[in-house]
Amino acid sequence: MNSWQSMIIHKKNCFNQLVGMIQIDSKYKIPLVGIYNAGVYECPYCGHSVLEDFFKHICGFSEAYIGVVKITECPKCFKKYYSHASEGDYSLFISEVKNQTNVHFKEGGAQ
Repeated sequence: MNSWQSMIIHKKNCFNQLVGMIQIDSKYKIPLVGIYNAGVYECPYCGHSVLEDFFKHICGFSEAYIGVVKITECPKCFKKYYSHASEGDYSLFISEVKNQTNVHFKEGGAQ
């Protein structure tokens, strides 16, 4: 293994440790569903961009082999996909829930 590969593994391990510290409320935990999407803001199925209102379409969080992930439902094709989650992602998601702008959670409960 060369030094570049070692650096990537180290960064991945550090990221997983950081993500593992996120305390997800049980009402927002759902089973892992869909495929991994490195593109995050673009649906891997239909290509629809959710960049403008991404946190409104997160339908929950789950544990995956890569750590904690956010699961998003595309507002165009309604298929679900997941991507890495951070504490910032979770905070912005909670803000959307509290503002009742998340399409999957209204008044603190799942729809």
